[in-house]
Amino acid sequence: MPDLCLKALYKNLFDSESVADSYAHIRENKLENNLRAVQQKKSLYKNKVSSP
Repeated sequence: MPDLCLKALYKNLFDSESVADSYAHIRENKLENNLRAVQQKKSLYKNKVSSP
């Protein structure tokens, strides 16, 4: 679910529910992708450290 504060901010900025939804989802997807990338790097690092 998109951040409701951001959605309200975008709704005020653009005065449009659909645009507000789009921006909130884009931001949410970026955060999820960043988290996934960090987790992948962590697992790569763990594999490197654990293998001799």
